[in-house]
Amino acid sequence: MSEIKHDMSMKASCDTLYKALTTEEGLRAWFTSQANGSGKVGTNWELQFTDQPAFTWNILADEEPHRVVWKCLNGPGNSPGTEVEFILKSISENETKLTIIHRGWTKADPKFERCVEIWRKLMDHMQRYCETGFDEPAYH
Repeated sequence: MSEIKHDMSMKASCDTLYKALTTEEGLRAWFTSQANGSGKVGTNWELQFTDQPAFTWNILADEEPHRVVWKCLNGPGNSPGTEVEFILKSISENETKLTIIHRGWTKADPKFERCVEIWRKLMDHMQRYCETGFDEPAYH
């Protein structure tokens, strides 16, 4: 199995990034304006998109404020069964390193490269939101 891995440093506190990943308000600000869920372990994020397939992610782990893990239950292609881990490491009071690892892919999967690009786009939107507070979801 292959994994998608992205690292990015953001000029925001670890707590700010954590809230962006674990609250409906946070996900709506950078991921999709159609995010629904509580963010609690054992519950699901329902992520809807205009003119694109929806996703359901189950929240497997939440180690506030340093680690969150989701498992895809519903989505396009071979995404169901994959897991994404968000690791947050405080560099300073106002700088955090975010690592995203999306596991469970095969490089032969035709959606693998598309998913690499989607995570890049999502991280750019998350960075903008966490650093400026400006809401601009990557998808609607």
